[in-house]
Amino acid sequence: MNYYNDNSRFNLTIVGHLLMVNIIMWLATIVLQRTTGFYLSDVLAMSYWRSSDFHIFQPITYMFMHDTSSFTHIFCNMFALFMFGRGFEQIWGAKKFLFFYLIAGLGAALVQQITWEISYQSINSIVTMGLNGGDISPYLGKLSRATGIDCSHIVPQQLGALRLAWVNALGTVGASGCIFGLLLAFGWMFPEQSIFLMFIPIPIPARWFVAGYAVIELMAGVGSFRFDNVAHFAHLGGMLFAFFLLMYWKKRGALYNQRIN
Repeated sequence: MNYYNDNSRFNLTIVGHLLMVNIIMWLATIVLQRTTGFYLSDVLAMSYWRSSDFHIFQPITYMFMHDTSSFTHIFCNMFALFMFGRGFEQIWGAKKFLFFYLIAGLGAALVQQITWEISYQSINSIVTMGLNGGDISPYLGKLSRATGIDCSHIVPQQLGALRLAWVNALGTVGASGCIFGLLLAFGWMFPEQSIFLMFIPIPIPARWFVAGYAVIELMAGVGSFRFDNVAHFAHLGGMLFAFFLLMYWKKRGALYNQRIN
């Protein structure tokens, strides 16, 4: 990519360390699971705050964990971090880049928690109605879609266990929120820079690529595509908090320098 000075040397300090930590954690998760049966993501992935598995440190640690069932998840995130992160580290410096990266990840975590809470309130209202003797038969389809569990033959006595199982099953991992924050920053700061995709043979201006990606994520999230196993609203959360931070830096005249405040 040539949107930076090709003659300058990239400072890989933070990007390199982030790559290393993510890869080490991914490998450690696999090794520990196969050798001891301990699944590291059970502790370090981000659980829903109402879950007994939730810990206060998880909104940070989840950013460094990835799905171990496939290489694609970590490869795509780390490739994007390498491609976009090193340039922003050169512009902003190590501290400011890391600050931006973490804010995007924390924003993604917050939005994902809010998304889960909205779903919980919807499920809880049906469960409470059923436990209080109300007729929930018209709502069983909605309950099935919300929980991903076939509730067509559920009896009231099972509703409490269903709610608890759903709460404890929620979790997310990955640096995608941070990466989507970087994508937003790229589209903002270099809107006319061309992006080439393998399956689209024409260059796409960065601003349109980022805007299109955001729309796709929004549609996927609203559509509740529960079988794709992707935290779409977390991605949008990373973009949203990146947007707020970039707006603040622009107002302070710190968008293209190493000042944080």
